[in-house]
Amino acid sequence: MMQPDDLMVFLMVARRGSITAAAQHLGKDAATVGRRVARLENDLGETLFAKSPKGYHLTEAGHGLLPKAEAMEELVTDIEGGFRQAGRHIDGKIRIGAPDGCATFLLPQVCARLTRDNPGLVIEIVATARETDLLGREVDLAVTLSPPTAKAVEHLHLADYELHLAMARRLAGTVADPLRDLPVISYIPEHLIDPALDIPDDLISGQRVLRSNSVLVQWQWLRQGAGLGLVHDFTLRQDPGLMRVKPEFTIHRSYYLASRRADNRFDRMRRFRSLLLRQVAQEISRPSVQPAD
Repeated sequence: MMQPDDLMVFLMVARRGSITAAAQHLGKDAATVGRRVARLENDLGETLFAKSPKGYHLTEAGHGLLPKAEAMEELVTDIEGGFRQAGRHIDGKIRIGAPDGCATFLLPQVCARLTRDNPGLVIEIVATARETDLLGREVDLAVTLSPPTAKAVEHLHLADYELHLAMARRLAGTVADPLRDLPVISYIPEHLIDPALDIPDDLISGQRVLRSNSVLVQWQWLRQGAGLGLVHDFTLRQDPGLMRVKPEFTIHRSYYLASRRADNRFDRMRRFRSLLLRQVAQEISRPSVQPAD
């Protein structure tokens, strides 16, 4: 008969990619982990991992077992959380995938408060310039730029935000027309998730000389006075070293919080989503530290 604990060992090997790394994380010796994997394969009558010099890789049967094992892990965590006596704290690990602007300038302070209030909670943020694979369980929650359409995915409106043209405040008064005279900082076109997040060509005269798929890199260039570019309003509120250029120009956008429909039956996930929505709303509404332009 299959041992449920063996599924947790299987999960760790799948996530870490090797028996040794999984053993270190579980606090067990590698031989024990190897035996547990072999026992699970024997009980199921399937080979779950293909072994190579680069590590352990899931076979087709392993990929089929993975979401079932993850669902069991989520259920166990939910049951344990429901019986803990430390108030209504949320425990366990939750991984959030988000566009790197949101992941860099909005989620860190929000998630820091959530882990402070929930000591048993582990939050992982995957910052990316592409959409994360929610159904493939790359993440548990995904911040998206548009509402997802997959039937197996649910979404909630997370926040509205704006994008503004900006430059380093110390450049004020040094250039006659920033839109004409400053180099332009922008995305690498083929790495742009949504063309609506880029600066319209008819708005600028300067040459696009600095490009990156990373919002963080673009922000650093702006802070160094290397040119002008687009900045989220929640970033501008935190950075008094930047100022708006052409204040009347605004791109209005929204974030959505997507989750697997099957996971939303768990109390732990519903509570975490509710807390995240509340904390993001508070963060978005914080007063600006910007001096008057």
